[in-house]
Parts: sequence; structure tokens; C-alpha cells
Amino acid sequence: TLGGSVAAAAAGIDPYRSALAVYLDKVGDPEEIDNAAIRWGNRLEAVIADAFGEETGWDVIEPAGMLRHPAHTFMVANIDRWLTDPGAGGPSAILEVKSTGQHMADRWEGGPPDRVLVQVQHQLAVCGLDRAFVAVLIGGSDFRTFEVARDDDLIDMLIGAEREFWSRVENREPPAPDASESAPAALRRLYADMDAELEVDLPPEAQALLDALRATKRQAAECKDDDRRLSNALKALLGDA
Repeated sequence: TLGGSVAAAAAGIDPYRSALAVYLDKVGDPEEIDNAAIRWGNRLEAVIADAFGEETGWDVIEPAGMLRHPAHTFMVANIDRWLTDPGAGGPSAILEVKSTGQHMADRWEGGPPDRVLVQVQHQLAVCGLDRAFVAVLIGGSDFRTFEVARDDDLIDMLIGAEREFWSRVENREPPAPDASESAPAALRRLYADMDAELEVDLPPEAQALLDALRATKRQAAECKDDDRRLSNALKALLGDA
């Protein structure tokens, strides 16, 4: 099944986690992810949720368990909190709770990052509600909240992307590696039995990939040189100022 936390990766738009890494998790080679940021995020979840309730007046309710999409059964959601209007009979919205470091503050200017928005839309698709809120604590003191309306066009595209990804899992067809930070590690997991003595005849398109890679590396080196040259020219104009 696919939960909201991997929806952006499955759709190929998560800059940190690749679709290939999620694929390997789903076919039985789970990646162990345990770091201080995750542990502290889990500890702070209740604190941030309570703060949201105090500041907004919503009733904040801890969910009982996992939800599954009624039609697309590969889609599931673990909601952080339900939100209800005081006195209402049932949930009116969902709350997604996040915590992050101060160095990520610019990613939250103007709203949640795309991967969080995709996660929320996935959850709205599963639970059938029309709106959600995101509460984030940045750097331990910068508390921000955002309202996210249901976007059915985005949900339709997301369901299509997730259905295609899940078909790959069922048919054991790994997705192509992408530019995410986790893709190199995922490739090492996929080809953990690498044989240094093994030779293989590459298809003709490999030459085009190699040529493009060499051109990209040249451009990156030129950009680095331009960066130094322009920076030094400005410093020279500043002089002692």
C-alpha cells in the first residue's frame, strides 16, 4: 500500500526520496530510516497539534487507525489528527503536523512545500474530506499554520501516478532513477550483488547518456568558474567598503 508520506516520491516529485527507494521498500527490501529529526518530530507531534487547537479553536482528535481509499485500495492514510468544529458530529478537516529546522524556513514561505501538499491531497483523497490544515514548527519557535483546500484535478493526477507506480510494484518493474537525494543509495540497494569483474554490452542510448553527462559536468564546472569570477569582480569594485 501507499501512504501519504511516500505519495510525492511515488509520483516522482520528492527532491529527497526517489520512487526507486519506495519501490524497494514495497518489494521487501525496506530502507531503515531512523535519525534524530524523525525521533524529535514524533515527540513534538502532540505538542504541535495541541498548539494548533489552542490557537485556532478547533477540536483536535487523535485518529484510531489507518484509512483506506474505498476505490483505489492501494492508497492508505495515517492521519495525524482529525479536526472538528466544537459540537460537530464528525471530522470536518484533517491536520498534518510537521517540524523542521530553521535552515528550511525559506521552503515554507508562501505555503507548505510541494511534497507536503501532495501528502495532504493524498490524505484528502483517501478520507473524502474537502480541506486540511498544516501546522509546522520551524526551528523550535516559529509556528505557522496553513489551510489547504481539496484539489480534485491534482488528486486525479496523483491517483494516476500512484496507480502506475503500484503496478510497477506488483509486476516487479523498478522505476527509473531520478534526481532525488536518495536515488544513488537506492541504486546501491538494487544492485547490492555488484560484480566488479562482470562486463555488459550497453544499448546504443547509453552513449547519448554518457555524452549528456560529460556536457553537464563541463557546464557545472564553467558555472562554478563564472561564480568565482563574478563574485571576485564585485569584491574588487567594493574595495575597502
